[in-house]
Amino acid sequence: MRFEKIYLRDDDPDIFMDAYIPTPHWEIKIPPRTAVIVIPGGGYNCLSGREGDPVARRFLGEGICTFVLSYSIKEKAVEPRQLVDASLAIEHIRKNASDYGIDPEKIIVCGFSAGGHLAGSLGILWNKKEIYDAIDMPYGYNRPTGMMPIYPVISGIEDFGHGGSFKNLLGIDAPTDEQLIEVSIERQVDERAVPAFIM
Repeated sequence: MRFEKIYLRDDDPDIFMDAYIPTPHWEIKIPPRTAVIVIPGGGYNCLSGREGDPVARRFLGEGICTFVLSYSIKEKAVEPRQLVDASLAIEHIRKNASDYGIDPEKIIVCGFSAGGHLAGSLGILWNKKEIYDAIDMPYGYNRPTGMMPIYPVISGIEDFGHGGSFKNLLGIDAPTDEQLIEVSIERQVDERAVPAFIM
């Protein structure tokens, strides 16, 4: 196994991935592997430790290359910054796929709670203009192959969603219905959404 810390932003050392890479495929003569980006939850206020390293080690035990994403939280979490962070993660993995022994067409995002919201947002909103304004990359380069939102925050609708996550995500205490609908991913699904396993 190989472990690396990969910094994704020159302007923010808090945005990085911990990479868990199994024995290189060329050493044991197997096809390139699938990659999973694990996105911990924490209400866009913190990052849950139990939804990061332990999950990565479980995927690693199955021979899957795993990357745990530390993304923008608290006052930095204002949408769409976290989508840019996750897009930078996919961009890095695709650019370095051969080094990691990864199939660049098999990158899955797996998120928990608010991390499930981010995984779902990337799987549905990967084409958002603000992402491409922030990152110079080909259209669709940040599109994951699939998404696994696990007990995800999905909807910002009052009395249904997790209000604290959406307040942190939008950076305001009293978001409007229009603002909440824009980040409620069940309202954004269209034909461009990637396949999903939802638990």
